[in-house]
Amino acid sequence: MSKKSKPQIREIDEKVWNELKIRTFNNIESLLKSARILLDHHNQLKNNKLFEHPYVAAGLYTYAVEEYGKLLILESYKPEKNKIRLEYNKLIDHCEKFQKAFDALPLPCQQIGGQTIFKTDKPKGTISGIPWKTMEIIKLMPIDFEARKIIFYSDLDKDDKVKSLPQVDVMSLAGAIYRFQKIIDKKRSSFSNKS
Repeated sequence: MSKKSKPQIREIDEKVWNELKIRTFNNIESLLKSARILLDHHNQLKNNKLFEHPYVAAGLYTYAVEEYGKLLILESYKPEKNKIRLEYNKLIDHCEKFQKAFDALPLPCQQIGGQTIFKTDKPKGTISGIPWKTMEIIKLMPIDFEARKIIFYSDLDKDDKVKSLPQVDVMSLAGAIYRFQKIIDKKRSSFSNKS
């Protein structure tokens, strides 16, 4: 955990644990779908000043990544006598959840703006209307709690200037959403029988 605090253990029924996993999974799917819709909207209105940059889509994506970390933490527990003993601090610690997600997600799902790391020319169709064939994987804006705060909340920096929005590369964001959705699609079968 990022903060040195005594673990808060909460004992819950296995049914509640399963409900929490399903809700978390559904949250991830909804956040990814919403980010995709906003990105599609951005592509359709490229010259419209009302949605000039895909920041909100990137912010929603960061929430999906964090929720994925929570899902992985939840899945790491094993029931004993129909009970789960949760280390609850982990479920509410942003750093803990992001780290858990980063340990499981491929690099292209972890950054969505900045400097090119590699480029692929393999034909894959389109992602949110963007040709996948020319996808570049970009590294600069990490997916984390601080990046999300800058996207959703205006603030001042240490020099009393308005904090700049992070650079979001539409191609990288589209690729990250696409890859992450594929990971979630593989998990869907373990949740479809429980809801």
